[in-house]
Amino acid sequence: PSSDTPLLIGRDIEAYNDHPWLRGDIADLRLWNIARTQPQIAAAKDSTLAGNEAGLKLNLKLNEGAGSILQDGTAGDHDGQIKPIAPDAVIGQIDQPGQINRYTFTLTEAQQLLFDSFFEGNDVFFWSLTGPRGQVVASRDFYDSDDGHFSGTPVLDLVAGNYEFTVDGQGGSLGRYAFRLLALANAQTIVLGTAVAGQLNPASETDLYRFNAQAGDRIFFDRTTLTGGSATWRLLDPFGRRVVGPIAPNDVDTLKLDFTGAYTLLFEGRVYDDGAINYGFTLHKVIDDSAALTIGSAVTGNLSQPGQVDRYAFALTQARQVVFDSLTNNSNFNWTLTGPLGTLISGRQ
Repeated sequence: PSSDTPLLIGRDIEAYNDHPWLRGDIADLRLWNIARTQPQIAAAKDSTLAGNEAGLKLNLKLNEGAGSILQDGTAGDHDGQIKPIAPDAVIGQIDQPGQINRYTFTLTEAQQLLFDSFFEGNDVFFWSLTGPRGQVVASRDFYDSDDGHFSGTPVLDLVAGNYEFTVDGQGGSLGRYAFRLLALANAQTIVLGTAVAGQLNPASETDLYRFNAQAGDRIFFDRTTLTGGSATWRLLDPFGRRVVGPIAPNDVDTLKLDFTGAYTLLFEGRVYDDGAINYGFTLHKVIDDSAALTIGSAVTGNLSQPGQVDRYAFALTQARQVVFDSLTNNSNFNWTLTGPLGTLISGRQ
């Protein structure tokens, strides 16, 4: 039967599963609609097909030498397309035990960078970074370098100069790996209160967002959508230090920001996730309302944004007994009362 779902070679269509991406080489891809016997397979495996063999529905020879389109050698004309893990990813391979792959780069000014891993193997590949100030990172596991597996501050706070990035295999591990270094300065700028919709594709990548705030601002993280897999998010202050996270991208109650400057939000896919993850969120700047309250008079109000707190003040000139009379049938609203003796009621529905 026909299907609009693409045929994927080397990965699964499901966004979250236990099947890793294919890490290997493909020299000639053939798809048949008839069962082939073992002798038939053995006789033809090293031969170039004409393309009109009985039952042959797809033949990608993968010998184009350049470009991203793979030509189908059959009359069906089902061309394929090569899609990299990520457009700006560095892809390498450890071919022999003890091999170390070295990459160099130069910064003309100080930058804050972030390591984004695309390899889900644990205790397989490790990376190190050295620069003008010496060792920056020493033998850190690809698996434990981002998303929820790295609980600290992942930012590399680098000065201008020359750097060497190395990758080696643990205990003679061989195979391919992929990663990228992201600059926090290149994060997408967002405005507080504006809805954000994005996609992690591949699902293991990290998306960066940046917004400006003043010291003392309070924000509420409102997740609106998340489909296709798991992810985490964390918030970094203007100095690259962790404010919150990595945590699951659920609604997060009000956070007070301590510094004025640019904050960076990381939306991080798990290194073992496949496919794509669609997500949406809004960062609300919380502004509370304040008003005077008169004992015995009805009070009406409105919470217009997530995380908002409406505050009412009153003064007593002498001791009194008062009763709270709710005129709202909504268990999602809570009230708290504080006074000279501290908190009298806390979070009552």
